Amino acid sequence: RMQRTGEVVPVSDDYSVWVSDLGGKNDKKIADRGSNAGWSSTGEYVYVGPNWSNSNTTYHLLRNSPGPVQIYALSGEKYADLGGYEDIVSARPVWPTKQILINRLVEEDETQYLELWILPEMGGKGRLLFADKLSQDNFMTRVAPSPEGNFAVFGNRGHMWSIDLTDGKRHKLTPHESYWWYPVWPRDGKVYFIEEDEDGDSIWLFEFQAKTAIRIWPVRSS
Repeated sequence: RMQRTGEVVPVSDDYSVWVSDLGGKNDKKIADRGSNAGWSSTGEYVYVGPNWSNSNTTYHLLRNSPGPVQIYALSGEKYADLGGYEDIVSARPVWPTKQILINRLVEEDETQYLELWILPEMGGKGRLLFADKLSQDNFMTRVAPSPEGNFAVFGNRGHMWSIDLTDGKRHKLTPHESYWWYPVWPRDGKVYFIEEDEDGDSIWLFEFQAKTAIRIWPVRSS
């Protein structure tokens, strides 16, 4: 993902993390191991996660072991381990509020749970927003925060949901149970996501003002 100013981008090469300007110059290695790098709100620090799979769902991300998210300065100096958690499977910065969303894998009494937490972007005490049992049929997609940083969207239990990042209240966005993936939340007041079913993939949007989900591609006759 690009730096917030759009000037520098982190890249991974053989599980190392580098930063480079958009001209492909001034490459600098930040960390010897890690992937799925992200930026702090100021663009001064890089988040480096464990060597996750590129799969969209946290269930399949667990094919590789969870681990800590580490924070590095652009000099390559390590700043801290984010929150001190050792069981993170994905992380997504929330730039407007200077926070970060993380999915954790927690095991209790031989049952695995996926938890969604929010905490300060440079580490500190976190707050649990949501938790659910993990299984082959029940997983959680990566989280897409709103442009304002007050809500987020993710897939869980056959639907796409919005969640209030203050009180954790959830609202169902999708009209029927299916496989919903890749939520994207641009600045137009809508959320876009993909449905996968027996007829193939289709693109949907949810209009918050109208509180309606609409398939926008491909257009299918009834």
